[in-house]
Amino acid sequence: MNRILATFLLAVPLAAAAEEALKTTEATGQAAVADDVLAARAAAKDDALRNCVQQVATTIVSASTETDQAQLLSDKIFSHSTGYIRKFAILEDKQDGNTWVTKLRCEVSEAKLDEDFLAFGIAYRRAGMPRVMTLIAEQSITATQASGWWQGGGNSADLRVMENAFMDRMEKSGFTFIDPEVLAGKITLEAIGADPNTQKAREIGRLAGAEVVIVGRAIAKPLGEMAIDNGTFYSAVANVSARAVRTDTGEVIAAAEFTSPAGRGFEQTTAGRNALSEGGRKLAGDLFSKIGKVWAGRYSSRSVDLIVRGACMLPPAVPGQSENIRVRSIVGRFLEHTRVLYFRWGPGDDDEALYLSSADWMGRNMFRRIELAWPVRDAATRQRVIDECLVPYLHDRRDAWELSGDGRYRRVATDGPSAQQALMSRYRWT
Repeated sequence: MNRILATFLLAVPLAAAAEEALKTTEATGQAAVADDVLAARAAAKDDALRNCVQQVATTIVSASTETDQAQLLSDKIFSHSTGYIRKFAILEDKQDGNTWVTKLRCEVSEAKLDEDFLAFGIAYRRAGMPRVMTLIAEQSITATQASGWWQGGGNSADLRVMENAFMDRMEKSGFTFIDPEVLAGKITLEAIGADPNTQKAREIGRLAGAEVVIVGRAIAKPLGEMAIDNGTFYSAVANVSARAVRTDTGEVIAAAEFTSPAGRGFEQTTAGRNALSEGGRKLAGDLFSKIGKVWAGRYSSRSVDLIVRGACMLPPAVPGQSENIRVRSIVGRFLEHTRVLYFRWGPGDDDEALYLSSADWMGRNMFRRIELAWPVRDAATRQRVIDECLVPYLHDRRDAWELSGDGRYRRVATDGPSAQQALMSRYRWT
């Protein structure tokens, strides 16, 4: 069995910002017609509304592969579908035998979905979610200036109140955080100061293996107090500003600045800590969808082409899982295929890598002996492999079969370009 892997980077324009992010989709609902036709019609419409929301939600979250997430989606999101539909149009509404069928075009609020994903701990698709590090300086209600946990305080809980609340909320939604202990011996954190600039944050993040660094500060301030029997009840707020920085480019991909909801307590310090915790949870709400969508977009814009001569166990074109993957097989005159792995991640000459492999990807070769895959460094040779071994097979229409998400192969066509014929013609072999 021979396999060729080719990956390509597609440029996808960013949609213009709007007051509310709406996703337009179409879905069909069905319901059995028993004695009450009107009830069946209403049930079919509700089923279509649910399917509209499900189509949008499952492109964002990982529920289709995680049982607990799927249950949360079903209980908290899909069962309340009308709350996410801003408007809909009926495209089809008819009885088909013993079934009522309704097809709708819906506008689904992505912003409302984002809000509830975070509230219920429903995770963004974990594939490709960034590794995150936090550098948030905090000022307690009794302190005179903000300090970071990295300024000689180690991992002191007193300096990580807001940060811990932020991380707890984000971890429940699919993000992974870097333990700052990995920086031991790599950099002197105490010298950074309470306000690291973007370049310094980027440097720290890269040393820690993080892909995004959250840099910011939170200052707790008294809001008021109220005398009660045998004491005083205090309230406080936290002024928060933060930005999310990509460590590979230094780009600020999200930012937030706000005053937190009030924190309360029977002691002023308790009220201040509660205000910082409220600020951490609100910061998670502000940055959750911004970071998630930027990062998810890095992966949704990539396509993967697999050319597999034998059996392939990967189902392509499954919404929310493998919609960017295409699997094809060339069944022609020759059994053997080249063994090539090709990756491209940008437009430049250096933004690609190509490997040749010595063996079929089969168990007997992978686990019972040593095989090799080696990089092709020479640009001219690399281009020749692409032109002769990849491009013709990706455009073959005479001998090509494509795998569908249901596991069945379907022939692309019976005439048109033939990769193997092109190879014979190139070498004048008939």
